[in-house]
Order: sequence, then structure tokens, then C-alpha cells
Amino acid sequence: MQRIVRLTGRHPGLAKTALTEVLREECGMRLADAKRSVDDLMHGRVLRFDFADEESAERFAARARQCRAAVDSGKEDDPLLEAVRGYIFAGDGPQRRRLTRELRHDAQRVLAGSLAFSAGTLLAGEPDWPRGAWVEDVLDAVVSMPHPHTVALRGTMSWADGARGQWIEPFAATVTISDTAASIVSLTLQVCDADTGLKQVPYGGDSPARWSDIDQWIFTFQYEG
Repeated sequence: MQRIVRLTGRHPGLAKTALTEVLREECGMRLADAKRSVDDLMHGRVLRFDFADEESAERFAARARQCRAAVDSGKEDDPLLEAVRGYIFAGDGPQRRRLTRELRHDAQRVLAGSLAFSAGTLLAGEPDWPRGAWVEDVLDAVVSMPHPHTVALRGTMSWADGARGQWIEPFAATVTISDTAASIVSLTLQVCDADTGLKQVPYGGDSPARWSDIDQWIFTFQYEG
């Protein structure tokens, strides 16, 4: 079964959205209550939450720290934009320059991590995604630039389904930023081969050869600003 989700409005505020989803999944909060709690946290209020286990509590704490850092930097709506811009360029404004080969590897890791975070946030709201599962990383990433302001990444997404195990899925993403590098113009994010199916290859297993050329994906998220 394929599912294509077209995102509307501004590029999703992934940091706050991810934190909200954790509260909904782990604490059973209603959406409105979770959003209000996240806003309170970002304004410095001390709140108490009841989590099922220590792992859930630590995952929330890690995301809260990331979200707080994003808010403090004034970039809570554009963590992916920063990663894409960081891959394409070093520096800002008139001093902006293309990355050297030595810096490109580190920037690629940041980009892969940001896309993994984006995927986890978007998948959390999907009915066909296992409840409580989380995305860990995008591995073996290969990045290309089909356009001076577009990055395309393919790799293998690792994820965990609680105590039920860890798995890998094929992953592809294309992100285009504006000519001024001030905003995301379009985003396409695809996860899981529709023919292979979800949860078929355990973490550490070999990726099927067919993953190098996938025609149909289970999850496709599209955004155009």
C-alpha cells in the first residue's frame, strides 16, 4: 500500500513537532495539550511528565534539548534548511563559498541526520507506521546535486520498533532551497519499498539489490513552498 502526503503551508516546524509527537505517543496527551506543554517548556516552565520507562524519558529529554537549542538560535522552523545550506555552502552572505571536499563529508553526516529526524517526525503521524517506533539514522548516504540549490540523498534508514527489534528501509530525499538560500522551496521524502514491504530486513542485514532502483514507495511526503 502506498501513501503520498502533500504538506501544505510553511515548511514544517520539525523541532517542536517532534517534541509534540513524543508527548502524544509516550504520555497519551491530546494534540492541543501536547502543543501547549511544548510551548510552556520552550518558555522556561518546569513541567512533570509520566513516561512508561527510562528510555522514553531520555528520548524526550534529548529532543527537548535539541528543540530548545533551535528556539534559542531563532531557527526552530528550519533545521532542515540549515543542514541543506550547510552542505552546499560554508559561510553566509557575500563571504559564502562552496564547501571543500574535506568539509563535505561532515556536512553530509549532518544532512543525513537532519533528514532522519524529519522522517521520524513525519512518519509518527502515519497510521501505517508502528506506534511508538522511532527513526535512528540514515546510513550509507550518497548525496548528489542535480541543481546548484538542490541536494538529493539516497541511503538506508535505520529504525527501532521498541523491544521488537531494529530494521532498515530504503530512503530517498530531494530538497531544493531558494536562490537566496533563505527558505526551502520543495521537499520530497520517500521511505520503504512497496514491493519489499515494511519491516522485512533486520538491522545489520544486507540491503536487497532492488533497493537501488525503486519505482513505488510506501511513504512519500511532498512539500512545495
